[in-house]
Amino acid sequence: MMIEVILLQKMTLILGHSTLAFIFTVSVVLGGAGTGSIMSSKIPFFEKKAALIAGTMLLFGTSLLYLFKTELLSLHISARLLVIGFFFFVSSFFQGIIFPSAIKQVKELIPIYYGINSSFSLVGSILALVLIFLLGSTRAMLIGSSIYIVLFIIKPYTLGKGQGVTNGKN
Repeated sequence: MMIEVILLQKMTLILGHSTLAFIFTVSVVLGGAGTGSIMSSKIPFFEKKAALIAGTMLLFGTSLLYLFKTELLSLHISARLLVIGFFFFVSSFFQGIIFPSAIKQVKELIPIYYGINSSFSLVGSILALVLIFLLGSTRAMLIGSSIYIVLFIIKPYTLGKGQGVTNGKN
């Protein structure tokens, strides 16, 4: 949720209308994440690399947005929506793969995973607002993107090698 809050703030600046920014960001992010969630079982190669790809896409998109902000703002609004929508959809697609992939590994802990996911959504939203106020939206987005890369790094040691929590059965 940290990324989504920052995206909403950035899109309000780029699109100039908070309502348009909200509708656009929520639609593209939910569409991409939902598609990624559905496709997670059909493209198993991406399950292990989803956090890395999502983080890299977010870093790349944030860098492009920062570097080409003036050029982007000079485009017609429909062109801006198309360009930004592409990056949002692709990164959200890979974000959508992460949760179902983790749930498949330890099915008996699904309620706990939903609780953790909900808690981190709340914490991420608050953290995003604090970081935006303290560091600005670009730096906050870089931190949020980096979190996905860190998740990729630690995932193989927690769940990726079958060392997840079991219900005590051997």
